[in-house]
Amino acid sequence: MKFRSPTKSRGLVADARGSSLLEALLAVVILGFGLLAVAKLQVTIGDALSTGRDRVQALLLAEEEMDRLRSFDLIDNAAGSPDYALHLGYNQVAAQSVSALSSTDYPNYVTSFSRAVSVSTNPVTFNSQVPDFKLTTVDLSWSDKKGTAQTFSLPSVIAKHDPSDAAWLIACQTDEDIRCGTKDKIKTPYNRNLRIPYPAKDLGGGKSAFAPPGFGSKRIVFDNDTGTIQYLCNDADGVISNDVVANLTNGAYTDCQSLNGYLISGFITAGVSPRTPPDFLNIGTTADLTDTTTINGQTSISMLPSITAPASLVQCFDDSETATKQYASTISYVCIVTPNDSDGNPDTPSVWSGTLGIDLTGTGVAIGTGSSDVKVCRFGASGTSDGTTTSNRAHHSNYVDVTETLENQNFILIQGNRNCDSSLSEVQHQP
Repeated sequence: MKFRSPTKSRGLVADARGSSLLEALLAVVILGFGLLAVAKLQVTIGDALSTGRDRVQALLLAEEEMDRLRSFDLIDNAAGSPDYALHLGYNQVAAQSVSALSSTDYPNYVTSFSRAVSVSTNPVTFNSQVPDFKLTTVDLSWSDKKGTAQTFSLPSVIAKHDPSDAAWLIACQTDEDIRCGTKDKIKTPYNRNLRIPYPAKDLGGGKSAFAPPGFGSKRIVFDNDTGTIQYLCNDADGVISNDVVANLTNGAYTDCQSLNGYLISGFITAGVSPRTPPDFLNIGTTADLTDTTTINGQTSISMLPSITAPASLVQCFDDSETATKQYASTISYVCIVTPNDSDGNPDTPSVWSGTLGIDLTGTGVAIGTGSSDVKVCRFGASGTSDGTTTSNRAHHSNYVDVTETLENQNFILIQGNRNCDSSLSEVQHQP
């Protein structure tokens, strides 16, 4: 019988015990690194969650202020107005210095935020037009839990518009009434009153200038919001493309007459054969913009308004005598009327009443019903206006209590013994 040596067996056991201890130590080290990594991950996640929460809250605070600035319900509500604390005006959207937000107003916010607003008015000019908008940026600043300064910015554009325009769309349900009301402020894509002539040059500063037909150096200056005429001036260089609002104060516009007026505008055309008016040259028979319009060789074709006092006529302009027409084969005209504040109430528009005709004095041709005379037809409705906005726009024989600028008050001149064409909405106007 053979026996294993006891000494050799004890050595093997000792070696095994040493290996197990080393493995245990390595496992502890690896576990320690793992626990440290997990702890670091938890700290990183905590920091990320805190940063994310702060940035989300900053975004909400920025959106809150931007929405407040967008919620203006007036164009202007200056300090001192009775309802200044209740209503924000577009003109009052302005920069705000850095200020800390009260914890009382935001009790659920752990982080303390500060907020500021920067505003740039009309920062760019596009296609020679100065748009009415404000480039607005809301800035939030705070310190994270490590004390590191953090910031967040929310930029946006706030466009100028009259909130009452939306009310017009609600109140006026039909095509006929879509521009209803005595204070028509619906605006064109140029963001100005619909009654301002389309070719008018936007001067910036809420004003536009229009060169009346035949008088390239004259400037009729409108208020973009109301559409009323504020000034009648002369332009020193006669070039409207470079006109700006500063021209009113820097001497570029001279002899400015302050007004609170309305414009009447339209076109005069001539009938074609067999209704061609006698001795009528270069209108209705040519498309040449450089022809001068004459009757019997004379160019004294002009408007003849009769305005009921205390309202008054300022001046009429037309391009019948000029070498270059605004539109081919057509005489363009405009007249400025100063209305009267009939009731002393600043919240109601001023009004004027009267008639508008055509004067051929000096041409040697009379207005009458003979074959050698000229008859004037208007495009519009028969009878007398009832004083409503719609009826005055319809070009009746008499204007009653006009409260706005009127456009497309058009006439056609025909041979005196011919008839106005009712199928074309022509109504005999003179004689």
